[in-house]
Amino acid sequence: MNDIRLKIEYINTIHKAVGEETFTYVDRGDFYFIKKGEEKISVIDFIIYCDRVKRLLG
Repeated sequence: MNDIRLKIEYINTIHKAVGEETFTYVDRGDFYFIKKGEEKISVIDFIIYCDRVKRLLG
């Protein structure tokens, strides 16, 4: 779970720099998800997005 939070922090830093919406980690106890604005994003989709961004910047 901490790994996901670190990835969110990393992506949010990039998004803030370019003026994009940031991601929010929502923990409901028995499950968690990620939000971007009002849109709910699955954790797997977020991880894929994060990996793509890292490859582009790497």
